Order: sequence, then C-alpha cells, then structure tokens
Amino acid sequence: MEVGRPAGELRFADAPEGIKFALGENPKQSNWGEGSDRYPKSRMGVEESIRAAFLAARDNKAAWQRERDWIARKDDHHVPPRKDLQLDALNEILQESGWSIATATGRTRS
Repeated sequence: MEVGRPAGELRFADAPEGIKFALGENPKQSNWGEGSDRYPKSRMGVEESIRAAFLAARDNKAAWQRERDWIARKDDHHVPPRKDLQLDALNEILQESGWSIATATGRTRS
C-alpha cells in the first residue's frame, strides 16, 4: 500500500469477510523475563480472554434487548445499559454466520 492511498484499497474484491485471532507465539514471547505479570501468559489465557469478550458482548446485546422492551412499556424508572462499540463489533461477528474465523494455528472455522 502506498502512503496516502485509502485503506479500502487493501481489500480483495469478492473476498469473504473474516476475522483472525492470534493464539500463537505472541503470548509466550511477550511474557518472557522475571516478574512479568502481563495477562494472558498462555494460548489458553488468550483464548479465555477472547471467550470472555464474546460472552460480554452477548450479555450486552441481551441488556439492550431488555432496554428496548422497557422503552416499549414506557417505563422511565430504569438505567439503560452502557453503549460499548467494542462489544457491538463482537456482536456483529456473532451475527454474521458466514464469517470465517481463523486462529494462529492455521485452522479455519466458518
């Protein structure tokens, strides 16, 4: 990509949308050394972090559905859920059943 060119030019025409999660060497190499308390420290830790984020996204989506139900009942005695753009993006991934999900192990799921 040339400097000054739009990022949209990086996309391949007709390529399926997808997302990649790194579960490989980064967690292991990033935590070398004495006294490192950086989380996560293993591939399993990274996987759990990703899983926790998707579960939080699912819970946030349910909270917003309850919010829409409250609005429909015109009940003003409630606190709306927090708007979270990161969780919204994860919910978009959950909703798109045709997306490919790849991990650093090279395995791909659809």
